[in-house]
Amino acid sequence: MENKDFAMAYKLACVGVTIQDWKSLGIEALLNKDFYYARKAFMHIRELKFIDLCETAEEMHKIRNLNETWLQSEILAYQGKFKEACSNYVKAKMLDKAINIYTSLKKFGDANELIRKHGKNRQGDGPYLDPIILIKQAEYERDSGKWKEAADLYVQANKHKEAIEIYGKRQNLDMIMEICKNLEKTKHTPEIELCAKYFKNAGHHTFAK
Repeated sequence: MENKDFAMAYKLACVGVTIQDWKSLGIEALLNKDFYYARKAFMHIRELKFIDLCETAEEMHKIRNLNETWLQSEILAYQGKFKEACSNYVKAKMLDKAINIYTSLKKFGDANELIRKHGKNRQGDGPYLDPIILIKQAEYERDSGKWKEAADLYVQANKHKEAIEIYGKRQNLDMIMEICKNLEKTKHTPEIELCAKYFKNAGHHTFAK
């Protein structure tokens, strides 16, 4: 494929090559915007996600909106080379794409590190924790049975209701009180009422007032 003759490469591949050879042919053709042979190669081995990528890239190419760095990043991600893909996305100024990869892999620390280094609208010198990432991490911890860690993350993300519900279901009144003490009456009336409900259900009517 050194001379980029993908038609000949395809004919030779039909004689009998490995699945990896077909994939390599498809990727090389795709990177060189030979969408016809890229698609044929991927169809031969039924690589549906790569076929979809061919369709998307070709449409973008037709309207002169194909970012080559984005295409390289997508291919790297599809190959499971996530770190390299994220680096490429950052170069292409597609920070959200890189963050989405790390959060989908549950690498929340790496996602926040990207935001710390490359994110916009930063204030102060402290570590930046993106609320959306915190919520995703909290959901992951909750679903993994780590309810204490999940509740702490919800509080950090200012999702007090979710944290109160976690502690309420486990009748952990001390932690509910801890959260309630830090809530403002004017801003968090529903959350304070939720705290009162759990205290009342537990028979602590004094705290429920």
